[in-house]
Amino acid sequence: MVDISGNLNSLAIILAEIHHEVCLLPIKPTNSMMTSTLNITQSDALKGIARQVIQHLIDVAITAPFERSEYNRFKAVAIHSILRSIQMIINAANSLTVNVSQINWTLTTNDVSNEAACPLASIEKIIQNLH
Repeated sequence: MVDISGNLNSLAIILAEIHHEVCLLPIKPTNSMMTSTLNITQSDALKGIARQVIQHLIDVAITAPFERSEYNRFKAVAIHSILRSIQMIINAANSLTVNVSQINWTLTTNDVSNEAACPLASIEKIIQNLH
């Protein structure tokens, strides 16, 4: 279980990196009601999912020493944490897959330099690897 949790932690860190790269995009989505405020809800959701998966890793790390015990009452907590983390990462990957085309359109229509487009290429590779 610790190995699975470690792999999920790696994916959570990748999601946090994607959040950071989306926040650095030169053209940011704005709120339709108040044009001066940013509407980065998907980016914030990625950050929240990454945080939650890392918290689940802590749950698994705390329960790991008791894994071999015959009466391990913590195992259910660890299994729940792992399954919940998997579901959240799948949902995050699916939401990114839906919106990658819109991000690509934003980058191409606003003549963004190649340096700014490099993070997006890595995002597409990460999404392909998640599926």
